[in-house]
Parts: sequence; structure tokens; C-alpha cells
Amino acid sequence: MYLLPVTTYSDYWRATKVWSSYLGGLALFAASTRYSILSAPDITQTLQQPLQVTQSGLNTETLDIDSELIGSRQKAIKKSSISRGVSSEPLLNRGMASPITQRLQTEDREIPFETQYVESDQLLPGMSQIKEEGERGILRQVVKTFEVDGQPVDQQIQSSFELKRAKKKVVIQNSKPPLGEKFELAKMNIGQTLNVVSTAYTHTGSKTASGVAPREGLIAVDPKVIAMGSKVYVEGYGYAIAADTGGDIRGNRIDLFFSSLRQCIDWGRKPVRIYVLKPYNGN
Repeated sequence: MYLLPVTTYSDYWRATKVWSSYLGGLALFAASTRYSILSAPDITQTLQQPLQVTQSGLNTETLDIDSELIGSRQKAIKKSSISRGVSSEPLLNRGMASPITQRLQTEDREIPFETQYVESDQLLPGMSQIKEEGERGILRQVVKTFEVDGQPVDQQIQSSFELKRAKKKVVIQNSKPPLGEKFELAKMNIGQTLNVVSTAYTHTGSKTASGVAPREGLIAVDPKVIAMGSKVYVEGYGYAIAADTGGDIRGNRIDLFFSSLRQCIDWGRKPVRIYVLKPYNGN
């Protein structure tokens, strides 16, 4: 014997309530959706018109927007136009600085030479002589020049090397202070060296053979050996001028003037070396 399920009134009411809520909600959703579509504004005309995007203080760009690219165009507008102020105007025409150009070139520059001085007693006091002439060197450089509108604004040395080495100048000199007459010793050279016998004399009340008053720095010579007016250097006496003669001054003999008798006695008679000077180049 089979038993059929018995449905009570309460079970029937509960099921009916559930189906009524479901169908009622579905009808309400359909009605609201239709109302939203019918009441929404028509944006077809708006989308077919150019969209004007303006930002205060920025440039304005007009973009044509197709209805199929609404989302992508809106993002592009916000990114390019509003955030950065897009403009088709070239950069130079918007008041920006001119571009910087670069130019490479090779330059040769002189390297100054050094001068070396060598002390030597072979020269007379105060005199000097060039032993080796100096020569300038050459430094080659590769220089990068930055220019704006053709005007250089900066330079950078890219590389450099010594194309020619500078040659040092060597000068031999005797820096001892010269005594006696003041000559332009830098322009003088030793023309003749003589070994002579020297004596001394002082004031006699007479002038020298050259017509000038006697004084220290003047000597008497034999004109046949040393020409009158010659500039000389006498060891132990200093620089002097051959400006006098004497009856006993013959051959390799000289007489030195001193301002006092005491000095003449102290000098006495002795052999000395005398250097006859002459200008450079024989002039």
C-alpha cells in the first residue's frame, strides 16, 4: 500500500509567497530598466561633435572623437592634453633656448721652454753666455666646443699629446758683482786675453792722454797692444777703460790708477791677466 504525500495549507502558502516574490522582483527590474533607457539623454549628437578640452594656463587641443573610441579617447585626452598641455607648436617657437651644437677641432699650442743658468768662473763677473739656445715645443689638443646660435659657450679638452718636446735654454754666467766701470756686460764678449805686468800710479796733477781727469777705472796701456778706449777686465782690479799711456808702458805692460798712494803701494808690481772686451757679432 502506497501513501501519497499530504500538502498542508501552510506549505502551499509558503511556496506561493516565494514564487510571488521572485516574479514581482523580476517585473520590477524589467520596468526600471525600460524606464532608464527611455529617460536617458541622447548622447549621439554630442559624441559626433568635436570635444573641446581646456586647461587654465595650458595650451588647448581639439580632438575628434568617434563613438567607437569613447573610452580610449577620454583617457588619451586626460593624459596628453590636461596633464601635460599638448601643443603642436615646435619647441623653439614656444620661447625655449636654442639647441646646443658640438664641434670638434684640433689645436696646436706652444710649450714655453725653460732657462737653466749654470755658474762658471770661466766668465768674468757679471757676464753671461748662451751655451744652448732654447726651442718651444708644440702641444696638440683635440677640443670639443659647445655652441649656441654659432657662439661658443664652453670648451672641453678631449685629448692632448706632445707633438714636439720643448728644448731647454742653457746660460752660463758668473753672478759675482762686477767691480770698476759699468758696462753693458750682457752685450760684451771676450775678444782677447793677455798676460801682462801691472804697476800702479795716482794723481800727478795732469790729465790722461785721452784728455779726461784721472780716476779709478782708468788704466794706461801701450796702444800698439791694446787700443785706446778699449773696455777691459783686469783680474783683481775690475772693469776699466784703456784711456791713458805712459813713457814706460811698452808691450805687455799696464799701469792702474788708484786714488791714494797707499793703494798704489799695496798693489805694487805683479803679473795679472787682462781681458779685452768687444761687443757681440764683432760690432
